[in-house]
Amino acid sequence: WYDCIALQEIWVRADFDAVATRAKEAGLLYSRFFYSWVHCVERARVGELTCVPVRSGAIGSGLALLSAHPISSAFMMPYPLNGYPLHFIAGDFFAGKGVCGITIDVERVGMVDVLNTHMFAPGGEGEGVDGAHRVAQAWELARLATEKTERGRHVIVVRRARAPGPRSRRSQPPPHRWATSTLSHNPSSCAFLPPTGL
Repeated sequence: WYDCIALQEIWVRADFDAVATRAKEAGLLYSRFFYSWVHCVERARVGELTCVPVRSGAIGSGLALLSAHPISSAFMMPYPLNGYPLHFIAGDFFAGKGVCGITIDVERVGMVDVLNTHMFAPGGEGEGVDGAHRVAQAWELARLATEKTERGRHVIVVRRARAPGPRSRRSQPPPHRWATSTLSHNPSSCAFLPPTGL
């Protein structure tokens, strides 16, 4: 039994719908598919906010979350630095990679923010231009998780692991070590997990 499951590389809405339907049978009654995000612009003359849904990349973010607990809010934040348009076979530029999240109300725990991310794939270990994409994304992720922990919430971050199996902290790629060390000021409120059920 899981409280929450993070999904990545779910590019087709019909696939998500099939998974979410089966997940309901297992007690994961609530779900969110992050195909797009909302862009809001304040119109200067009128002083009102105009919001429109914007697709995250050409094929969506590929991110989804399933939960056994009610979802009180959700968001999607695309990464500003995310691959090159000329590397069309890699697909990172066209897939709107970013970080999505839900806030769930867990009995006897309170509000918990669950963040799910799929970072720039060919980023290497943080060196060179490709590594800069992963470092920038790790910084954005750490900044967002830090904001959430500063609000007094528990935060769980699920990311795609570069290689299967457990890793020691020393063998983690530099972007991951940097992101987790940024949050070390309050380790009881934030946990980084591999992409499995929570």
